[in-house]
Amino acid sequence: MASERRKWNGDKELEGILIFAGTTEGRELSEALAGAGISHTVCVATEYGEISLKPNPYASVRRGRMGREEIAGFLQEGQFAAVVDAIREKLPKVKAYIPEGSYVLWLDFAGYGYDPSLLMELINHRANVALQRGTAHDPDQGGVFMRLCVTCPKATVLEAVDRMAKAFKEYESEQPKK
Repeated sequence: MASERRKWNGDKELEGILIFAGTTEGRELSEALAGAGISHTVCVATEYGEISLKPNPYASVRRGRMGREEIAGFLQEGQFAAVVDAIREKLPKVKAYIPEGSYVLWLDFAGYGYDPSLLMELINHRANVALQRGTAHDPDQGGVFMRLCVTCPKATVLEAVDRMAKAFKEYESEQPKK
C-alpha cells in the first residue's frame, strides 16, 4: 500500500475512531491503528502536529485548533447525525435527544407505550443491545428512557439500531390485531 495522508474535509463523514492528538501517545495510537488496518480520524491543532504523524492510508487528518463548541459540532456531524437519522427512520416512535458536550444519546421510548420491563426485554434480550436505563438518572420517571453511547464505530451503533428496530417489529407482529 502506498503511503499517503488523507485530508479531512467538512463533507466527509468521520471514521469510526477519533483521536485528538498532538502528543506522542496520540501519534503512537494512530500508528498502531494504521498498523492494524483500522481507519480513523486524527485531529491536531498545528502543522507540527500534522507533520509528526507518519503518512498512512488509514488516517484522515484534520488540522486546526478547535474550541469546545467546534469540537461538539465536529463530533455531532460524524456520529450523532447518522445515528439520530437511523433512529428516526427505523424506530419512529422513539425521540432521540442530542446532548451538549457528551457522547451519549438520550432516547425516549414512551411513544411505544410499553412498560419499562418489556422495553428492557426487547432491547437487551431480543435485540441483544445494552443500553443504560434511564432509571439510573431518574428513578421515578426514567423507565422509558435509555442512554445510547455512540463512541464505538458508527457501523456498530447503526447495527444496534437495526437490531432494536427488528426486535420491536417482530414483537408487534406477534401481537393480536386490534
